[in-house]
Amino acid sequence: MYKIIYKNGDMMEICKEIIAKNKKYKAVIFTIGGIYRVQLFEYLPECVDDDGDVWEALWQEVTTSNTITDTEQNAIKLAEEELNLLN
Repeated sequence: MYKIIYKNGDMMEICKEIIAKNKKYKAVIFTIGGIYRVQLFEYLPECVDDDGDVWEALWQEVTTSNTITDTEQNAIKLAEEELNLLN
C-alpha cells in the first residue's frame, strides 16, 4: 500500500488498484480519513511525439467525476462499474 502525506499532515493511502479486462484502464481507490475515492487512469504506451521526443509508458488520469463513498466494498463496486463503462 502506498501512502502520500500532504504538507498539512493529511495522509492519503492507495488501498486498491483494479485493472480493466482490456488492460487499457485502471481504477485506483484512495482512502483519506475513512472516505474512499475512485480515480480512473488510461494506459499510454511508450510513444514518440511530433518533436521526436520519446515518452515512457505512463498512466494518465481520465477521471471525469469525483466518486466518493464510505466503504472499501462500495468503492470497489463503483470502480468496477466505471471501468466497465470504459471498455
